Amino acid sequence: IYARYSSDLQNPASIEDQIALCKTLMSRHFGVAEPAAVYSDAAISGSTMSRPGLLALMEAAEKGDVDVIVAEGLDRISRSLPDIASIHELLQHYGVKVWTAHEGEVTDLHIGFKGTMNALYLRDMKDKVRRAHRALAAAGRGTSSVAYGYKAVRGVLDERGRYVNGLREIDPGQAAIVRRIFKEFTSGIPVRQIVKSLNEEGIPSPSGRKWRVAAISGEASRHRGVLYNDLYRGVLVYNRTRRMTDPRSGRSKYVLNPPEEWVIVPVPELRIV
Repeated sequence: IYARYSSDLQNPASIEDQIALCKTLMSRHFGVAEPAAVYSDAAISGSTMSRPGLLALMEAAEKGDVDVIVAEGLDRISRSLPDIASIHELLQHYGVKVWTAHEGEVTDLHIGFKGTMNALYLRDMKDKVRRAHRALAAAGRGTSSVAYGYKAVRGVLDERGRYVNGLREIDPGQAAIVRRIFKEFTSGIPVRQIVKSLNEEGIPSPSGRKWRVAAISGEASRHRGVLYNDLYRGVLVYNRTRRMTDPRSGRSKYVLNPPEEWVIVPVPELRIV
């Protein structure tokens, strides 16, 4: 059995639900109550091959330890058209069949048709997420994790009774640390000395662990790090960078978008320095 849920579906119970469904399929079609093994990947997108559970399953198939793979649907195995085609070709070479609750026995036709549909779904989902984030940014609301110096505002409803996402407010305690960092830096104290002082005083960093130089000096080109965070001066900038993933290695990197694609919104109520 192979089961997976995506990072956009943070529900660990989904794995157990998929396994139960696969066991029912196995009992009905093969007269087998329990699988020889269960492989799973939690909170990992189906758009990448860099999944420990999937890689272990493919290794077992190569060794001849697998005869049939059972999954909820083809999209659980992969949402990438090139990846699912490659997986299918390898499994055929190993003599391994794939059965899913949605498609039944997976054939070349399923790979071509469902693989294309899954790839289109993934692209459409990414476009919708980007549109939603752009709308949030344009309204002066956060689109990602809460930056150091702020806290999320929960429980606010709009005129239609829906929860409002992305609201932020200044965290007084963390904001005091941000101002201290700027004051010490502009007075000529080296960043390494600032980091040393914060750690000696036991002040948690944005990650909750010890402070590091990169947390303060960061990266100027991407405006990462305390000293380059535009939000501290009351300006929200969205879409400055985009993440690009190498389809071969699955490794990601961030690249700068053209300045004309940035969304820049004044948020004076969030100004700290």
